[in-house]
Parts: sequence; C-alpha cells; structure tokens
Amino acid sequence: MNKLRAVLLLAGFVLSTAVIIPVQYLAIRSSRAMARRVPLYYLRWLCAWLGIRIKVNGQPARANGMLFLANHTSYFDILALSTAAEVSFIAKSEVAAWPFFGLLAQLQRTVFVDRERRAKTKVSRDEMAQRLTGGDNLVLFPEGTSNDGNRVLSFKSALIGVVQEAVKAELKFEAKSRRHVAAAFSGGANPTESAPGTNSPITIQPVSIIYRRVHGVPMGRQYRPFFAWYGDMELLPHLFEAICLGPVDVEITFHDQIPPEHAMDRKAVAQHCQLVIGQAVAGGLSTAGLRGPMPVLDPLASPIPRRARPVSVAPVSGKRPDSGENPAPAF
Repeated sequence: MNKLRAVLLLAGFVLSTAVIIPVQYLAIRSSRAMARRVPLYYLRWLCAWLGIRIKVNGQPARANGMLFLANHTSYFDILALSTAAEVSFIAKSEVAAWPFFGLLAQLQRTVFVDRERRAKTKVSRDEMAQRLTGGDNLVLFPEGTSNDGNRVLSFKSALIGVVQEAVKAELKFEAKSRRHVAAAFSGGANPTESAPGTNSPITIQPVSIIYRRVHGVPMGRQYRPFFAWYGDMELLPHLFEAICLGPVDVEITFHDQIPPEHAMDRKAVAQHCQLVIGQAVAGGLSTAGLRGPMPVLDPLASPIPRRARPVSVAPVSGKRPDSGENPAPAF
C-alpha cells in the first residue's frame, strides 16, 4: 500500500510539474515578480501533496536582497525553504545537468557556481551580486555539502566571502557609474564624495532546518537516513523510500539577522551562524538534557570564538557514511 501511495504521489508530482514548467518559463520572460511567486505557490501545493508539513518559526527579514545561510540535510530543504519565502538558491554547477531536477532548478532561477573554472566562477559571482543588489533573495548552504541530519557541519567562510566580495564589487561599480552620470550633468566636474550606499553590506539571516517527525512520531536516528540525503545515496531510490514512509514534519526557524556592522566579516558571520544553527538543531533533536531555549552567541554581546566545531546531539556509534562531495544542490 505504501509503495502504491508513493507511485501515485510521484506521478502527481511529475504531471503537475509538467504543467507548471511553461507557466514559470513565461513568468521569467515577462515579470520578475511573477517569477518569484510562481515557485512559492507551486511548491507550497507540492509539499501539501507529498505530505511535507512545514512549521515556520520567526520570519524572514523584510529586506530586499537577502542572503539566507542554512544547514543542508536533503533535497527536501529546497521544497521547505521555497514555501517559507520567495527565494532562489546557489548551487553547484553539476546540478544544472541533472535530468528533470536540473530543469526545475533553472526555472527557480538558481545561480550555478563552477568552482573548477575561474572564468565561470567570475560569471557566477557577477550574477550573484546583480541578483542580490537587484532585490532577489538567495539561499546559500555554507556547509558545502549535505549532512546526516543529526549535526551541523563546519561552515566554510570562503563560500560566504565569495558572495560578499561580489556584492561589494557591484556596489562600487554602481557608485562609480552614478558619479560619472553626475559629472556629465554637472558640466564635467568629477564629484569626489562617495555615493551613498557604496559600502552597504548585504543583509544576512541564519535559518535552521530540522526534520522532526514521520507519521507524527518523533524521528529517531533509525529513520533520519530515509530523509537526509548524503554520502553516496542515489537520488531516485532515496526519494521513493522517503515518500513510502509517509508524511514528514519539517521545522524551519528564521533566526535574528546579522547586525549590519558585522555582516562583512566572513569568518565572524560563518562562526556565528554555525553556532546559532547548530544549537537550534541540537536543541530541536535532543530528547534529554536540554531544558528551555539554547543560549545564542550575539556578536555584539560577546566575541565569537575563532574555531567553531560541528554541534552534535550525542556521539554516533559506528562509522558514519562519507558526507563529502555529495553533488547536492549546495554551493
């Protein structure tokens, strides 16, 4: 019965996606606002259809051009985050070549990053900067791969730095263009003062994702690998098994955004977000020993440690499958 249910749900997923693809294609060609909203409403419907129940704590910051930093457990993260806010994702370049799913990523206006080719990387940096300064919201998975759902891996500050440097370069270019325009209209004089906003940092907000229950029952370690996609797991068999298990409850928490005066320090941002998200994941998964809210480091209140280790609920017995270099939709 569970397999039949999974087949019907996946058939509905494929058919509904085939209908929405031309709609989103036209939206991208005609209206940026529609191109943002179509995936939001479609993926909300899709989550309801597949039995992915989303609970959202907090709210995304009301700013144009947000960069969300989130832990990365599964391809279900894409669906869950897309129902909570109008977002696009920063993904590895190989995702674009995936059959069917690569097309979906392109239609959601994903920024694909090829870190192996320097020339392609510059193109990706320019696109990220233009999207953020143009008011689009992007999601970056700073772990650089997917985790096993029981812990948060180390955040790579270099990934955050690439986005920050791209935005700074774009802002400087815009300021320079404004000065040239002002000089042209002022009879050739070249204003020396900087245009406002030249050094404006991007708005960064950490987001935690926790897979809490399956069929309404708390999800233990024995069920987490059915939803966490990492290591050498095959995508389609994993997706089929996850749908067979039934409805899953996912909790998304939008934490306080990074204070603007700290937003351009990539190492501080990476360490702070790793601690905030790691503590939230540990607190959400733990069944004992945690009473009340977990303390969160505030960069304004205390210095951020130079080294932040992955947060784990408890030691894992046995050998954990390798979670490195999984071609998951992560930067």
